[in-house]
Amino acid sequence: FNKYLSITIRATHRALKDDFKSKAATRSRTNLRYQTWEAGKAGEQTWVKAQEEHEPSKPATSV
Repeated sequence: FNKYLSITIRATHRALKDDFKSKAATRSRTNLRYQTWEAGKAGEQTWVKAQEEHEPSKPATSV
């Protein structure tokens, strides 16, 4: 599924006009954080890569 998704995203980005390519590129950034669980209790959530301050804050989903 991830390979299919990657191919479709790439094809869509290539089909976009120049005006929209930069907007699409900023939307395609992803943020990832993880959380360890011990004895059935959730630990602190840790960002894999720190978020940049200029990005709008969006709730991230736990993995």
